[in-house]
Amino acid sequence: MTMLECYEHTTDSLEQQRLIQMIVDEMAKRPRINLSGNHFKDSYNIEISCLKEKQKLFRNVINMLIKDEFKANNTIREYLEKTYRFLQEQIDNKWSYNDPENLENEMNKRELI
Repeated sequence: MTMLECYEHTTDSLEQQRLIQMIVDEMAKRPRINLSGNHFKDSYNIEISCLKEKQKLFRNVINMLIKDEFKANNTIREYLEKTYRFLQEQIDNKWSYNDPENLENEMNKRELI
């Protein structure tokens, strides 16, 4: 399901094909059983725990990517809001020119207003 979620959010068709192949490969896997061990159940349980850890790894990577994309989108949104606000101020004749050294301070003051 985690890999399927990755597939649903992928827009590149080549990456979608790769993800589908990974999903099919995971579905086709069969647990390796160690017949020379004490009990076959031990190796079967290890295979299950390996799959669970792999799923946790995929989930952590997806969450990291979601947070990173949210942060990038939020930065772009804030920049666009400042730009639109400055444009509106210029339209309302509230625009004033500032020295490049004081630009950051002026932007922060206007943001507070």
